[in-house]
Amino acid sequence: MKSKKRKPIPIVPPKMKSLKRARHVTSSFHRITHAIERIESSARPDQAQLCALRRELHELGGRDAYQQASVLTTARCSSSSWVIKTLRRLGRLTGAKKPEASDLRVLEVGAINTELLTTRGLEVRAIDLLAQDPKIEKRDVFELEKEEGKQYDVIVCSMVINCIPTAQDRGRMLTLLRRLLRDHGLLFLTLPISCLTPPGPAAAGGKKTRAVPGFDRAAFESLLRQAGFEARSSPDSKTSEKVVFLCLESGRAGLPGGQVPSFMASESSQQRASAQKTKPRNQKHPHKGGFFVVLPNEG
Repeated sequence: MKSKKRKPIPIVPPKMKSLKRARHVTSSFHRITHAIERIESSARPDQAQLCALRRELHELGGRDAYQQASVLTTARCSSSSWVIKTLRRLGRLTGAKKPEASDLRVLEVGAINTELLTTRGLEVRAIDLLAQDPKIEKRDVFELEKEEGKQYDVIVCSMVINCIPTAQDRGRMLTLLRRLLRDHGLLFLTLPISCLTPPGPAAAGGKKTRAVPGFDRAAFESLLRQAGFEARSSPDSKTSEKVVFLCLESGRAGLPGGQVPSFMASESSQQRASAQKTKPRNQKHPHKGGFFVVLPNEG
């Protein structure tokens, strides 16, 4: 009896085609990476648990699988389409260009596809940490801190801030994006709604929560104002079942960086005492384990 020949295992994993699989990879990736962040920020990291989580991340396919999943999910819910429609509605992008008009300078951070790159009237620089298209630069957003004098009319940052591992680096990225954006320029920012859903009634109603207590959309928009951004109202900004789409206009920064965020300052002494009794706080990461943002100290 002849033995059946096994199919050769491909060196490169096949492209993801199942939307259900893509959603599983996306949610699992965030769950694992945030668990790793929590353990690494603890006073005594559990190395065995870290090893198990890293193995699980490797078996999931790592960042490459997450990238493929993002390509599939964004095809069903395109942030690029929202950006283009909003720019046209605001009159900043028109079909017929005037002879004296120049293309809008656009920086796309975390580019998944080339939809914006191929849009008439836009001069796009697209970057991503794990770029898979030759038209997209393989570059970390923080490398742009070294570039002087470059500014853009529009910056698109879709599903990136939620992948930045620490609150301090999230604030650092927002500060960098404000420096790279011209006055009255537009920042298109998207993130999972769970990042702005703290524990409480909303979470009890069945919504996923990844935010620390008190860090909701209002707290985030207040912090964005401190960074120099003002959220535009609907229909420019919108919310779907799982994603927050924020269209932000750049202006003057509000309160100085490094200030204690209002959601942290609003904790009562009784709440802080209760938290201290139930679980010792890591002084370096007082709110580890949940999503929030801390702006850098400009002084």
